[in-house]
Amino acid sequence: MIMNKQSFFLVAAVVLLSACGAKEETKFLNANPEAVVITSDGKATNGMVCTAGDQYVYLDHVLYRVSGNSMVVRGTETGVTPNIKIVPYIVFKGTEYKVTKIGDSAFRSNKVMNSIELPKTLEEIESNAFRMCKTLRTISLPDATKTIGEWAFGSCEALTSVIFGHKLESIGEAAFWNTPINYISLPSTVKTIGAQAFGSCDNLRTMRVAMMTPPDNSGLGSNSSNIILYVPFGTKDAYNANYYWRCKQIIEE
Repeated sequence: MIMNKQSFFLVAAVVLLSACGAKEETKFLNANPEAVVITSDGKATNGMVCTAGDQYVYLDHVLYRVSGNSMVVRGTETGVTPNIKIVPYIVFKGTEYKVTKIGDSAFRSNKVMNSIELPKTLEEIESNAFRMCKTLRTISLPDATKTIGEWAFGSCEALTSVIFGHKLESIGEAAFWNTPINYISLPSTVKTIGAQAFGSCDNLRTMRVAMMTPPDNSGLGSNSSNIILYVPFGTKDAYNANYYWRCKQIIEE
């Protein structure tokens, strides 16, 4: 087969562009090994099942959507996997995005999710994000997470264990309402707790807080009379003086 000059340059241009794309993808891989790179042919470099659109990408059936300079998790395809992993970084169309947020109602009423691995980059969990996820059993929040929205984990009837990160600042109204958690440990960074954040948590018996100044609301609701509360040394009087923090027993440590 004999190529004319025009065909030759067209083929050469395609080869060059492919090589440049591969080089660009390799550059991102080498720069950030934690990033999942979406290649020019719509595949994920870590082998995850991938479907890409204009401003979104599915990775192992989890939907990530571009939002400014970051990505927001918007949910998952219905009934596909009980164990979910959220990745921290995605290189998409030549730009690296940090995954910083679980969007409003992203996983609401998911009926098959048992566990979810959250990325270290996660800064916010929006309202209703995991509300009524009936089979979710445990959640571990990374240190980057500062905000938990209203009803974020409300009515998660199997949720028995929650680990809070060290930089958490705000817990929204009814965030863990009606969950079977039995122990809570809050970091010193917590500034606000919404009404009934831990309301109707009938199994909750022990709460440990590191805040030197009690937030205006404990979020315990009527359950406070059943709680043994551990507070920092020298703060017992301050907690006793706040109506919302009057528990069954307050112990300094």
